[in-house]
Amino acid sequence: MLDTVARPRRCLVLLVCVAPLMANADAGLVVLALPEIQRDLSMSLTTAHWVINVYAVLVGGLQMLGGRLSDRYGARRLLLGSLMAFAVTSTMRALAPSAWVLLPARAGQAAAAVAMLVPVAMGLLLTMTPRQAQRRNGLALWAACGGIGSVAGVLAGGLAATYLSWRWAFLLNVPLALGAFVANRRLKPGEKRCAGNSAVGVPGALLLAGTMLALVYALVSVAGQRSGTSAWALLAVAVVLGGLFLATEARSRDPLIPSALLRSRFLVVGALGILFVAAATGPVVFVGSMYLRDVHGYSAWTAGCALLPVVGGVVVVVVGRWSSRLLGRYGPRLSCLVGCGLTGSGLRGDWCEQGSARRWICGGVGRPKTYDRGLNSPPGSPCSRSNTCPWPRN
Repeated sequence: MLDTVARPRRCLVLLVCVAPLMANADAGLVVLALPEIQRDLSMSLTTAHWVINVYAVLVGGLQMLGGRLSDRYGARRLLLGSLMAFAVTSTMRALAPSAWVLLPARAGQAAAAVAMLVPVAMGLLLTMTPRQAQRRNGLALWAACGGIGSVAGVLAGGLAATYLSWRWAFLLNVPLALGAFVANRRLKPGEKRCAGNSAVGVPGALLLAGTMLALVYALVSVAGQRSGTSAWALLAVAVVLGGLFLATEARSRDPLIPSALLRSRFLVVGALGILFVAAATGPVVFVGSMYLRDVHGYSAWTAGCALLPVVGGVVVVVVGRWSSRLLGRYGPRLSCLVGCGLTGSGLRGDWCEQGSARRWICGGVGRPKTYDRGLNSPPGSPCSRSNTCPWPRN
């Protein structure tokens, strides 16, 4: 997969691709271990959902700030700090005696670790693969590592919750983060930073994160059957914060989201494709794990094994390699269409059928949904990155 990448850079590309592995593994293991976490820490259902919600909101709201900080202060420094923060917050979650410790640790991991780690690692990957062929292969490896992380997360979360303790699941990423921290010190300092004295964009990033937080909290309030007045008030807050974000971006000399990017057809199509696929497939793992455990009585380990076809991570390694070749020959449009088509046909199936775990696992190999991720991930990334990336032109 890295045949077109220079040999001295291969190990660095592999180390950088540890970021999606750790992020996806952490997301998967939390979903599988959530019922045990809720029971041991005496959480309500709404509070337990915020273990996942606060992570998604802060990661989504602060990733653009992470990319800007990387450009301004240097990717290597921010990468090493993010890896150390990941290890520290994972340890805090494993030792958390109550929800009041677990939720801040989870929020700290999302804000200080993952929201910074993923965009910084992606930026380093793109700078280390300047040619288009190299970039396609590097992004295919990125997708493969993310798929492996998804598999590791659901398996480790189910195994720990069933046979050990959910606390051991949080310790999975600690040796990975520390090992990547030590290994990534081989990265040479002196990366190029943005010229000039442009603002970092903290107000815009905080307003965006606040908008998402208010919106998600409103939806959770409705799901928790709280007062409809509070939900409408939160929606109004989200609208106000969103308007302030747009006004701040319009007045900024160096906005968080440059208008030139929004005029790029490749960026818009790629971003929308990633959004729709993630929105369609993301809830399947969470709802599926709850369904299998609460309705069918599966253990966490059995539910994790049953969800492997939905995650489809192992196949990403093989299909992603073929997808990078398809991308190079036919372009991103066909690859994205094929991947999205497989996603839709797979979700159309009656995957919530009655049956044993063996039927789930064996039947999943034949589902189109099992192979969609290997096709969606590499094409979706070049659609939104390869054709708009400022390296090495600017």
